[in-house]
Parts: sequence; structure tokens; C-alpha cells
Amino acid sequence: MKHNLTYYQHFSDSHNEPQFKLLRAKYGWAGEGKYWALKNIIASSDNCLLDISNPLNLGMYAVDIDLTFDEFNIFLEFLCSRDCGLLIRVENYITTEDMQETFENVMKQRKASRDRRIKEIVKQSNGTYKLLEINRK
Repeated sequence: MKHNLTYYQHFSDSHNEPQFKLLRAKYGWAGEGKYWALKNIIASSDNCLLDISNPLNLGMYAVDIDLTFDEFNIFLEFLCSRDCGLLIRVENYITTEDMQETFENVMKQRKASRDRRIKEIVKQSNGTYKLLEINRK
């Protein structure tokens, strides 16, 4: 089972939120674009938790959003700060509250879908066996 997100909700008026205005005041619209790119990276990470404990990882993420290593660390500090609060730091990981909420709901849906499927082994007339997957609704 997948343990990340391929989709998450993005509100069309998020740019009006105070945190985004603060982000743009400090980094411009490019900073907001870098935030969304980083959020996409987080969404594709295991459990929607981006591991920032390893300098190699930090370097890769920095390159992905067109920042230097030092600029990326400063950017993360700002995004995780109490003033901005667009990201949350959980030990050696970063994520967002809304992404964790979405991830939890998606994982419940995936589990329910998996639980609805049962497998049955059926002996065919030629003596071989076939695995059937039956969807229960």
C-alpha cells in the first residue's frame, strides 16, 4: 500500500492568508512557488514526512527548489517559525497539519478499499489453480 499522497487539496484563496502574505513579503511570489514545490515533495514522501536529518537530503531538496544549502535551511527555519507556521517540524521531519490530516483520511480509505477485496483460489477444470480477486461492496 502506498504511504504518501498523489493529490492534496489547495484552496484558491490561500494566497490571502496572513502566513502567505508574510512569506511573499520576505521572499516574493517566487518564495510562495518554492513553498508549493516543497509541499509537493513532502506529499510524495513516506507518510508525508520529509526527513531533514541528513545533509544529503537537505542538499537534494535545496536543489529541487533552486536554493543553496544555506538558503534552504534559512527558508525552512522561516516556514517552521511561529510567525509563519506554514510548516511544522516533528523531530527530524517537516510536514503540514493539513497534509497530515489528508494523509490520515486517505490511508483510512485505502485500507477500507483493500479490506473490501478478498482473494480466492479456484481449481480450474484442467487441474490448474487460478487466483480470483473478488470485490465486496
